[in-house]
Amino acid sequence: MNQHPSPRAVSELKYLYHPFEIGCVGFSGSGKTTLIRKLINSWQGRYRVGYIKHSAHHLDLDRPGKDSELAAQAGACFRYMRSGSQQAFLDGTEFAEDWGLRFLRADCVVVEGGKSQKELPKLALVDKDQRLLGDLPQGVLALCGETYVSHALPWFHRDDIEGISAFVEQVWQAKIQVSRPLAVILSGGRSRRMGSDKGLLAYHAVDQVSYLWRLLESQGLEVVLSVRDGQYGESLWPGLSRCYDRFLDCGPLGAIASVQWQWPHRPILLLPCDRPQLQADHIRTLESKRHWSREAVVALDKGVRDPSCAIYEASLRPHVYQALERQNLRLQDLVDKMRVSLVHLDLGAHCNTPEERQNYSNPRTP
Repeated sequence: MNQHPSPRAVSELKYLYHPFEIGCVGFSGSGKTTLIRKLINSWQGRYRVGYIKHSAHHLDLDRPGKDSELAAQAGACFRYMRSGSQQAFLDGTEFAEDWGLRFLRADCVVVEGGKSQKELPKLALVDKDQRLLGDLPQGVLALCGETYVSHALPWFHRDDIEGISAFVEQVWQAKIQVSRPLAVILSGGRSRRMGSDKGLLAYHAVDQVSYLWRLLESQGLEVVLSVRDGQYGESLWPGLSRCYDRFLDCGPLGAIASVQWQWPHRPILLLPCDRPQLQADHIRTLESKRHWSREAVVALDKGVRDPSCAIYEASLRPHVYQALERQNLRLQDLVDKMRVSLVHLDLGAHCNTPEERQNYSNPRTP
């Protein structure tokens, strides 16, 4: 019996609330609430799990024994309930916060209901009458129940929490593997220490922007150049997309925020122009270490984190905007607070000053 997510189904996954979400749908009495409570409890201590309830009835908030109260007892980090035009965010989350950012404060979310939401990946709870199979909602990835059902989709006993949670995590990990990052070349700095634009310096017979563009495209990545408005003429690098800084003089953090503003749902692979020895192996290694529960993969070079050589997931967005609001612009400070995977990489020399450029010799080629 196939207990793995369908690659095609995973590649078609969008999201409604959070890049890593799972819905539980089924008729009343099929065991949705019990399954959700057990799933949240199984992830408690490892992940920050949010709970979302779609209801066809009037909202009933936190009455003992109700779904939202049970989710809180199981360890949900926030609870959100919606019924028609009514909605409520529990646990002190402010409504002033941007809609898309509220849910990203969790590592993942579990949604009760939402059968008609096509974007939502789902587990279907099938009761003994198997009524749901007659009109299976779009987006169902697996079936759960008390009685085995012969079906093309994977089936789990609804008490097999270990198997169900492992399956859901496989779905989320597979999704991160098929969602290639948007590659961003950092070239918007003022190069004050170098005295000349680092993106225009040549270490490989072509300027650094051209070198990194070719390198990234050779890995099948979509490439964007992060620049200041008016920094380069339009005749340079025709065909290379540009993202102009919206947050001026905010360094790499402002560049990330500007890219996320334009592409809010895309992970970002960040590479700087001051590392002439960057090569394809570095890119492949960073990509291979992505995990759905981590907000970033950061290079660790000679024991030192380099947050300018990293992959940042879309879930980092609220933390980026919060850091900008507080004027804490050091990307290193942000990374220190995040759940990150550190990857040992020999990135070669930094070239930020004329002296470092002069001392650089014999670069490796990709």
